[in-house]
Amino acid sequence: MESRLTVVGLYFIFKIYHLFIFLRLIYEKKKKNEFFKITDFKINIRKFQIIRENERFIL
Repeated sequence: MESRLTVVGLYFIFKIYHLFIFLRLIYEKKKKNEFFKITDFKINIRKFQIIRENERFIL
């Protein structure tokens, strides 16, 4: 019974977390800061490229 309650609790925490992410996305769209989105995207691409290079180095 207790394990079932913890699973339900974790599920609700997960849902609340997703709700906050969704609200933050709406907030970002209302602000219309395209510049920050583009820079975040470039930073993410750079991180991905660094990870790929590290994989190549390991192989």
